Amino acid sequence: MYHICNIIKQNYKALISQDIIKNLQGMYNTGNNIFYMPEVFESIFKKEASLKYAIMESLDNYNPLGELNINSKYLDIYIDKLNGIETKTCVTKYNKNQIDNYLLYLNRLILGFMVTYNTELDIANLLINNRMNPNHQKRGFTINRLIMARIAHQNAVNGTGYGVGKYPYKIPKIASLIKNEYQKEKEEFYKNYINNYFNNDLKIFFNNIGLMAFNPFGGSDILNQAGFNIPQNNIDLSNYKPEDKIKYKIWKYYRDQGFLIAAEASLLNSSTVQKGIYKNGMLINTNEADIKAIDSMGPKLRERIEEIYGTRKSPITGKYIIDFAVLINGKIAGIECKSDYTKMDVMQLKSYYDSNELDYLYIAVGVDSGDNPNNIKNKIDSILTSNNLDNVGIILVNNSIYIGKNARLINNANKYHKLMPVSIVSPKTKIYSFNEIPGNF
Repeated sequence: MYHICNIIKQNYKALISQDIIKNLQGMYNTGNNIFYMPEVFESIFKKEASLKYAIMESLDNYNPLGELNINSKYLDIYIDKLNGIETKTCVTKYNKNQIDNYLLYLNRLILGFMVTYNTELDIANLLINNRMNPNHQKRGFTINRLIMARIAHQNAVNGTGYGVGKYPYKIPKIASLIKNEYQKEKEEFYKNYINNYFNNDLKIFFNNIGLMAFNPFGGSDILNQAGFNIPQNNIDLSNYKPEDKIKYKIWKYYRDQGFLIAAEASLLNSSTVQKGIYKNGMLINTNEADIKAIDSMGPKLRERIEEIYGTRKSPITGKYIIDFAVLINGKIAGIECKSDYTKMDVMQLKSYYDSNELDYLYIAVGVDSGDNPNNIKNKIDSILTSNNLDNVGIILVNNSIYIGKNARLINNANKYHKLMPVSIVSPKTKIYSFNEIPGNF
């Protein structure tokens, strides 16, 4: 039987490859350990979706399934033989209730997370301060004792005669010492903890859960192999989000071509949406009572009602999240994915089109094996044209990717994209085998 952690480690590809970094350094005239990239790609570091699809890529031969509904919680990745992977941007987003729920249905479970500059300290912080684990509750108190002892010692050395336990307290002085000395004491304590307790506590805390750390610039480490678990319940493999299959195929299509791609990319947008209930992107109902009625329903019933009747929306100003942003020859293409063309949301597409952050916009839709792709393309094109979205491109997805219509340049796109710097620096500690870990982005 294959071991899932080893397969992922062997096949994982960098979210931002060395070739992409070199291209970005040449494009924006930087070098050494820093590069710039358009700000829209920040979600690679801030959202877990890109890591999720990269892990699915590493398991492509095992037919990974994304967003499987397990007891009203969506598992990020499922593969056969009851193996599951939950992804997080950092380990401190570990959710015990969520993990315990999945273990009722799975043989093996892995928690995969992004490596950052302070990852080791983040894990140590989780192990020390997690209240669910009684073996570690005292250690957080130990840190505070060390800090207060240091303050008392400082006061005595300075000849004030006031320790922290004596009256009257010198509050300003104590506050100042806490501010100046806390970080030093904390780092000393954590360094000692990592050297002496870290690995053992890691295995105890996560028990049978696999733990994998992923460097966005390449490489992964298995911190804890996924043990075998005997589930108590059966799992329904048909209960997943069909749209995620489309998303994964789009991700892999552009990754295979070597392009920089980010999932769940944030776009800044100043347009608004009229409050009401929408069906296929068209406003069908503005009745306040109907909107409130949908809002008051439980999540399962509300999801079903919205699927049949329509989705309620409220005026929004701020960030819009598009499924993918892709950097192609210095231009940014945005891609919104839907399981089929009837799920298209015209108002959503307009908000992306008007965001001033995309050079091109595509709508990608799933096509069933019995459908005629040209008929689907023509129906989509008719909807786009009638809503003044002629420049939006069309991608059809079944077993392969078919560009049904190339997008045309959006005239209102910013000539110069807002850039963000990314520094590649060495980690503070050497728990991991990575040569370089990102920081200061």
